[in-house]
Order: sequence, then C-alpha cells, then structure tokens
Amino acid sequence: MLDFEVANADVTEISADLLVLKYADGFHGADSVVARAVSFSKHVAVGEAVFLSSRNIAAAEVLFLGVGPLTDFRYERIQEFGAAAISQAVAHKDSITHLAMTIHGPGYGLDAAQSFLALIAGLVSESKRHRAKLEKITIVEKSTRRCELLRKLLQEQKSNFGFNESEGLPTAHRSKSAQLPSDDNVLHFGVLADRKPRLFVAMPFSDTYFDEYEIGFCEAARSCNFLCERLDLEHFTGDMVGEIKKRIIESRGVIALMNDHNPNVFLEIGFALAHNKPTFLVAKEGVKLPFDVSGQRCIIYRNIADLRKRLTQAIATLTAKGFLQGSPAS
Repeated sequence: MLDFEVANADVTEISADLLVLKYADGFHGADSVVARAVSFSKHVAVGEAVFLSSRNIAAAEVLFLGVGPLTDFRYERIQEFGAAAISQAVAHKDSITHLAMTIHGPGYGLDAAQSFLALIAGLVSESKRHRAKLEKITIVEKSTRRCELLRKLLQEQKSNFGFNESEGLPTAHRSKSAQLPSDDNVLHFGVLADRKPRLFVAMPFSDTYFDEYEIGFCEAARSCNFLCERLDLEHFTGDMVGEIKKRIIESRGVIALMNDHNPNVFLEIGFALAHNKPTFLVAKEGVKLPFDVSGQRCIIYRNIADLRKRLTQAIATLTAKGFLQGSPAS
C-alpha cells in the first residue's frame, strides 16, 4: 500500500530516496534552495530529467524535471509532473521506496487546493499503472498554516482518490491507498481544474494576509465552485501589466483586499471595473477606504470566519443573479 504524508518541514531535511523538483525555465522557491545546495545551475529542457547525487541535503538523490515556463505550469501540467515523478522513480536503476516532493502553484498564484489535488491525482493515477516497490510519498510544505490546510484537504478528499476508508487518517496525517481509482475525474483532474471558472484576487502577495487569502477568499470561492488565483509579482517575469490584464479578462470577477491601500490593487480594481468585471471590495473593520472607492459596496469583516461567511454569501448572490456567468476561463 502506498503511504501519503504531508510533512511540515524544510525540503532539505527530508530523508527520502529521491527528491523530485521542477525546473520551470529557472529555479523558484524550494527548487532554488535545493539547486544551490547541490551546486546545480544548468538549464533543464521541457521533458528532460536530470538526476543529481545529493550533497548538503538529507535526500539520497535529487531529480529535476523540465516543465517549461512557470506561467504555463498550471493544474494539468502539475498533474503530469506528478505522473512523471512516479514514472522516473519506477524506472530508476535503484529501488526507490520513498519519494519526496513539494507542492506547486500557491507560490506563484494558483489555487492551493486545486494545485495540491492535481499533484495527488498525477501520483495516484500513475502509481496504479505500475507494480513498484514505492512505499511512501512525502509532500513537503514549509508553511505551518498551509500544511494544516493540506492535511485537512487530504482527509476530506481521501475517498475521491481511493484511499482506504476503513483505516482513515491516523494522527500522523497519513493516508494509505488500498485500491487506486481509475475514475476519469482523477485521471483528468488537472484538465477539469483548468476549466473551472476563476476569480482573480487583487492583494499584496504577503504572508500577513495568508488567512484572508487561503481561508477567507479561496474557501468562499471554492464553496461556490470557483477557483481563486492571483499574480505573484516577485516570481513573475515579463509583461506584468499585460499578464494582470489577461488574468482579469479571463476571470469571472475580482476580489480586492483594501487593507493596505496597495497601489497595485488599485490598478487591478480600475482595470476590472473598466471591463465590467464584478468586483468584491474587501476590508477589515476599522480600515478607512480612500475617496475613489468609498462609493463602491465593500465587504467589511471582523475576523476570518466572518470574511469567509460574508464573501460566500456575496459570491452566491451574484452567481444566482447571473453576474458571474461569463464565458469560461481559458
């Protein structure tokens, strides 16, 4: 049986047989940390697999898989990445029993839940095709808060991925798969996620507002069958304004956090309103709105639970009235 674990740890400290990372036309986040540790700086072409002997990290070996530009590494590609990791582990000359990976997507603006589940779908669907000695897969996440949310999500979704219902998830937050599913919803999870309608989030990309985004915005949107996405200005390279415009146009609406009076947020609000995108202004109780948005309706929240409840109601109301029923995002 294959054992899945979500570990709250530093990726350099996981003692796995093989640590699998992406190369997205450059190194990003954990990929960059490990690349520096093992002194690797070469380009990895799309579809190429580069194995490296470990140094300065706990994993015995490191694998970089070329995935192309980061902006193209969305849910379908993340699922393909998970499947490729299994294929490479199975074909390895040595017996790989413990595979470690990080999650992808949240660090550059994708919906954390859909990114995580797309990765799990790739791992599960490819694992069922092979009779391998692989026993354990560890998904590493350094953020304690996100790790808690992913563990909860794995618990909630275990039946959808064929995890053994009779055993459940023990306190160590592992899920053992008894019979891996062949359902199309798993095999094509990433494709289906890419087709879901999106709400673009305008907000500072800061850990300060982790709960506002992951719990308040994303969970409210998810309960109404939308995905939340944003643009990480730190990781994005290229025409930033052009990409913001593209994402807003492809979205069904915009959620804007007003707490910091961030200039980028105002830019995104202005573009959304100019293109008649339904826009949810959000501010914490006590925040004074600037004069140029004070005439717009704003969701004022006391705490994260209150934010989630109020935003869920607002999204559901506009959906019922047909204001969020534009063309599906592409």
